[in-house]
Amino acid sequence: MLIISDLHVGASRKAGTTPASQAALTEHIHQNFEALINATDEDHIVINGDLFDGFEVPGTDLIRTFNVLDRWFMKSRQAQHLTLVAGNHDWNPRADKVSSFHLLAHFLKVRRGMAVDVIDHTRGLSRVSGDDRVWAIPHMPNQDLFDIELHRALDAAGEGDFLLLHANYDNNFAVEADHSLNVSKEAADLLISAGWTLILGHEHQYRVAPGIVIPGNQVPTSVADCLGCRSKHYLTLSGKETQLREWLNLEEDKVFTRLDW
Repeated sequence: MLIISDLHVGASRKAGTTPASQAALTEHIHQNFEALINATDEDHIVINGDLFDGFEVPGTDLIRTFNVLDRWFMKSRQAQHLTLVAGNHDWNPRADKVSSFHLLAHFLKVRRGMAVDVIDHTRGLSRVSGDDRVWAIPHMPNQDLFDIELHRALDAAGEGDFLLLHANYDNNFAVEADHSLNVSKEAADLLISAGWTLILGHEHQYRVAPGIVIPGNQVPTSVADCLGCRSKHYLTLSGKETQLREWLNLEEDKVFTRLDW
């Protein structure tokens, strides 16, 4: 299983950009996303939130993303699965339209049927289709509802090994911000003690702690994504083992350069 997150396809930066640099950023995101999907030998891809940068992204971004994922299914494999977990950028509880995330999911499901699994706020805590080891909690409308799903996961401990979340870990600044949910250290410790290994999306810098794996984002879309780290990683699951694998070396791959002003 390949686990990636926070691709933020459709990202648009305003400050310090030109039309040419914005176009270059768009191409950078798409090229790296496509290369990452094409490079994997895994039969199951999980996108753990924030595939898109916003509730609505330009149609060209949606179409290119659909084409990459649809072509992945054309590889000659027996049992391929794609799991899309909704992140805070993919969906907005105040919106009265269909998000780009759900539109993409709809067309992929029409095209590929049961091979596509969509886990969003309407489902809450869910077993990831095709893999008994892995469960997921998507971004929920607010912290209280998210905490309810964490309690449900505690009750379900022992039914799976890995719990995917799209939230901050132990971030007091996010506690009262419903657009950016938080897993407290106390809640995480309870889940880990019960037997879960937590895999978090949403945070863009990778880090690991006992019982917790935060792969970070794979494709940097801002300077902030490049600070404090030398490389970007994706995560693979094999049995009960997790492995972080380097995807981009920021300086060697010329993604980020420090200039002496």
